[in-house]
Amino acid sequence: MPKAQIALAACLISLGKNTGEIQLFPAGKFDAPMGSLLGAGPWQLTETGAKQLIAAVGLRQNDILIDYEHQSLTANKEGHSAPAAGWIKPDSLIWKDTGLYAQNPDWKDKAATMINADEYRYLSPVFSYDKKTGEVLNIFSIALTNTPGIDGMTAISVAAAMTAYLTNQQDTPMEIDELMERLRYLLNLPLTTTPAEMAGELDKLKAMIGTEAVAATSLIDLLTHKESEIAALKSATPNPADYVPMSAFLAVQQLQQQMDAIGKEQAVAALIAAHPTVIIPALTPWATALGKQDIGALQRYIESAPPIAALTANQTQGNAPDSKDLSYDAPDGFTADPERVAAHTAALTYQTRHNCDYIAALKATGVN
Repeated sequence: MPKAQIALAACLISLGKNTGEIQLFPAGKFDAPMGSLLGAGPWQLTETGAKQLIAAVGLRQNDILIDYEHQSLTANKEGHSAPAAGWIKPDSLIWKDTGLYAQNPDWKDKAATMINADEYRYLSPVFSYDKKTGEVLNIFSIALTNTPGIDGMTAISVAAAMTAYLTNQQDTPMEIDELMERLRYLLNLPLTTTPAEMAGELDKLKAMIGTEAVAATSLIDLLTHKESEIAALKSATPNPADYVPMSAFLAVQQLQQQMDAIGKEQAVAALIAAHPTVIIPALTPWATALGKQDIGALQRYIESAPPIAALTANQTQGNAPDSKDLSYDAPDGFTADPERVAAHTAALTYQTRHNCDYIAALKATGVN
């Protein structure tokens, strides 16, 4: 964190006649030609430094004072008035290639008249700067002046006046630096966090406070409430009726899965048994596998497949069949394999229903 030093100098920044925009600092290095009453140049303002300065000033609530001959610095001590020559809005600062400018300053009538009459020509800023690099860090006030010093004031009296002045300000450089350092630590932010980025993080905290169910008026209130909730949860005795051990839960879950599996197998078996004219024995293994995977698909197949006619009517018209009808005449020297006969019959049935070739029917009915 750079060490901030206070400077008060008439930098001979010309006002000109365009009072709608004034230059506060030149770009690059600058100095007070006749010396400064506080602080030592040369100072500098780079584009990067200007952006940080604009962000820091933009966080202010109060306008920047423009007074006459730095009268506001000694008004409390010496008891004289310090009327404002004008005001600068914190969000009106802009950077150009030639330096830092303030747009549309609110000049009071008296000051505007004196500037237009060439009674005041120059500005003398009160600012903080990095003691090592000379980079401008903040602006506290601006004075209209015609001299590079303040008549009747020594460096000692100016230093004393500055101490008294800054004591009453909210935005002293050391306070800002220290505050930024503490906020970075509190929010775990990198050292390169700018004031604008810090403001964004603080806005997030404000949103958290505003949306919290408890009526919290600050971050401390919110954290205190959360600590109380956690302490209450830790000290509370769990109701056994509301909880079960994890081991018991897992055991019940496993048992439920087993029951679901058994129930599904039983449902598939019952569905197949209820439609013997559609699911013949040769199709049972295939139908069982399909039902376990998707019982709905099995149900749709049963509904769409026509029953086998031979299984829906009595082929002997109620008469006892001849014994020769129950035999299978195999060629001499050969024996019929009942399982292959059943597979052949199932394949022919499937082929008839689905109008496919015999090999596809064999595969569909489970024969490889």
